[in-house]
Amino acid sequence: MKRIFALFLSLLLLVSLFPVLSADAIWEPQDDFYKAHWRECASEQRKYTVSTDTDGVKAPGSDKVVMSVAAGEEVYVLFTYTDKDNRVWGVCEHFNEKGEKWDDFWLPMDKLTKVYDSDDFLSEHKSKMENIPASDTTLYKITGKLPLWNYPGAEEYDCYLTEDYGSIEFSEYNGYTDESGELWVYINYLEGLSGWIYASDPQDLTPHSIAAATPTPEVTPTIEATQTVTATPQATQTKYPSKDNEAALARAQKFITKLIVMSVALVVLVSVLIIVMIVRRSKK
Repeated sequence: MKRIFALFLSLLLLVSLFPVLSADAIWEPQDDFYKAHWRECASEQRKYTVSTDTDGVKAPGSDKVVMSVAAGEEVYVLFTYTDKDNRVWGVCEHFNEKGEKWDDFWLPMDKLTKVYDSDDFLSEHKSKMENIPASDTTLYKITGKLPLWNYPGAEEYDCYLTEDYGSIEFSEYNGYTDESGELWVYINYLEGLSGWIYASDPQDLTPHSIAAATPTPEVTPTIEATQTVTATPQATQTKYPSKDNEAALARAQKFITKLIVMSVALVVLVSVLIIVMIVRRSKK
């Protein structure tokens, strides 16, 4: 009976740690060079277009080719590394037309061109970001597929929310009112996802172009869905993270992960010792 109780206690201690292990974290490449030099790498986390045909290699400066990438193809740069010759390299992931992912590889950053994204839009329109005041009408219930656009006026979205997320409170995020008077809500982070919601019709999957930059008129944007939101420009409050913060967060999460693994190992060791002691005593 004592042995069964000890085993149950050990399993209970291990299970109690699982929720911690499932927390959201910045994904890191399973790359040997990155693992050896992660302290010297900076978080990038954005898309680039390959400007000329080039080979993705196993490590910065390596001759071992992982795959060849043609000019015009897009890659996602996770982290960058600067070598002793001051050349910057990016560790990339790439998906083919079938959605199949290649192993991580490194490309010189001077062979890449940035793809315009949300970070660029935020940098250009930082002064126009506004708080969305909380009210009884700022809660939106998701009933299907809700796209998170790359930026206001973008022609594509990389991810979307589903009804599994339930409802989303727009007032928890910042917004941007475009030149046509339409409100866009910036989701800086939601369970690992980020992007822009077209507030007038959140679940419309059709791209919504915006007019050329002109002085923003004073408008009252609305949401034409299950509920309505009213947003009035207020003092700017930036809620989106910087690249430095992302890099620091990645390092902190890596340290916490190692700490958790060590804690689990310690709990297992202590549990085994307890079981051994109980077994020995039961034999006496």
